[in-house]
Amino acid sequence: MYSCPCGFYGAESASGVCSCSPLKVAAYRARISGPLLDRIDLHIDVPRIDYGTMNARTASLSSGEMKAAVMRVHELQRERFGRTGIRFNGELSGRLLRKHCVLRPDAEQLLKQTFDALGLSARAHDRILKIARSIADLEERSDIDVTHIAEAIQYRQLDRQVQDAAVY
Repeated sequence: MYSCPCGFYGAESASGVCSCSPLKVAAYRARISGPLLDRIDLHIDVPRIDYGTMNARTASLSSGEMKAAVMRVHELQRERFGRTGIRFNGELSGRLLRKHCVLRPDAEQLLKQTFDALGLSARAHDRILKIARSIADLEERSDIDVTHIAEAIQYRQLDRQVQDAAVY
């Protein structure tokens, strides 16, 4: 989904500049319903990049390294869930979600503040927990700390955009 009807919101470049009014952007974003939005785990903005950035020789993970990290996390989750019938964090719910997504106090406080400030649903709350659990797994951490919760919240951008759209 684009951020606005013209597709150039927040990304002024040689290929285009956003011509949408704030009201038009808000109306466009309001078209996606809250219940549908709740069912999407990750909401991220992927900005356009310029040619120089794209071809820069910066250190980054290769696809093989990324695959190896994901395979390590899959194995960790397989061991964690054993014979519960659950394979991945995304399948957690209820009692098992609370058991495997224990938060440090500062992480709990950040999640509560975000939940209250954005008026998140129970489903969005649980999705943030599952995402944070996966982030902690990638770092091979047994506990979920405030950095994991903060990163998971960042992956829920549409929750914030819909909240911002309600202001207009």
